[in-house]
Parts: sequence; structure tokens; C-alpha cells
Amino acid sequence: LLRLEVREDNDRAIRIYEQAGYRKLGREPDYYEDGATALRYEKTLRGDTPTATKVPFYQQTCEFTCGPCCLMMAMANFDRGFVPDPVMEIRLWREATTVFMMSGPGGCEPFGLAVAGYESGLAAEIFVSFYGALFLQSVRSEDKRRVMELAQVDFRRRAELYGIPVN
Repeated sequence: LLRLEVREDNDRAIRIYEQAGYRKLGREPDYYEDGATALRYEKTLRGDTPTATKVPFYQQTCEFTCGPCCLMMAMANFDRGFVPDPVMEIRLWREATTVFMMSGPGGCEPFGLAVAGYESGLAAEIFVSFYGALFLQSVRSEDKRRVMELAQVDFRRRAELYGIPVN
């Protein structure tokens, strides 16, 4: 599936998306900075019908918590008693993030998310195309790079300790 959001008042783009086979999923009031509403659309890329899923959807409440929100959706899928909420979203982000950045919150990385998932009771498996330290090339400060590397070394050690497979 390919999903997108478009301003509700952007008739031209909406027409193009609908002609291209996108289906309207819903509305998001106050989605844009100016308070405009967004329409959500999706398009199936393979096959004729969208893939049916029973995985509960949780919309992230912070722009930097995509990984923890995906993890919470997996947790809710395997434990129907688990209800995702913003507190857990931030908790998982804190547990899986590489480091706080001076210009904003740090990002999560695959080993950190796998460890957080494992520690929350899920079976985890890591798929990476690059095994080394991640995101360091975008950090100018040697001190920040060192802290990020240490966090990632810890995630890798814990993943190994837990026996989490790496592919």
C-alpha cells in the first residue's frame, strides 16, 4: 500500500489521486500548520484489493516516534489487551533512541527497537543492510557521535545477549 495525505482544499491534487486509483480513508482535522484539514488516501500497489489487516492502528503524537508507534501496533496485535497511548509511545522512544540531539529529539534505530520490543515481551528479529553505527555521518560534534556510538554498542550487546537474530 502507498498512503498519502492531501489538503482538503486541493481539488486538483485530489482529482489526480482519485484518477490514479487512490481510495479515501478519512479526514485529519488541523493536520497542517495553518489548521487546514488533510484527507488520507491509499492505493494498493500489487493486486486488486488492499491487504486486509487486523493490526490496530495507532497514530503517532510526535514527529520523531514512528518506530515506537510501529512497535506499539505490533504489541497491540499480539496482545489484544495492550492499548497504545502517548506515555508508552514516549517510553519506547526513550528506550530505543540513540541520543538526544541539540537541535531536537534523537531517532530510534533497529537494534534499539528490537531490544525494546523484546523487553516488552515480543519475539524480535533485526533486518539491516548495514551493521555498523547508524546516523553518525550527520553529526558534526565528536562528543555527540561518541555518545551515539556508545548507545548503539549497548543496543547491539543487549540484542546479542537476548539472542535476537540479525539478518
